[in-house]
Amino acid sequence: MTRRSFSDTFYQIYSFLLCVLTATVGIRLFCEYSWFVSALYGVATVASFYAGHTMVAILQSKEGEPEPAHQESDSYDGR
Repeated sequence: MTRRSFSDTFYQIYSFLLCVLTATVGIRLFCEYSWFVSALYGVATVASFYAGHTMVAILQSKEGEPEPAHQESDSYDGR
């Protein structure tokens, strides 16, 4: 079993929750009489999509950064 990175795990959880939210919005759109509430759910879906995408991009960019190397110089000045 391979170990997954935090951003991959986060993205899978986020995708699942976004599917649940989208299904909820769809049910609300077709079953509710209040279009205002349905519009609010739609805005929440779009906002969560962009927020989650941004968070995943930030996490992946931080995981891709190399650790700062603390290298000592091997050269000897001779003075």
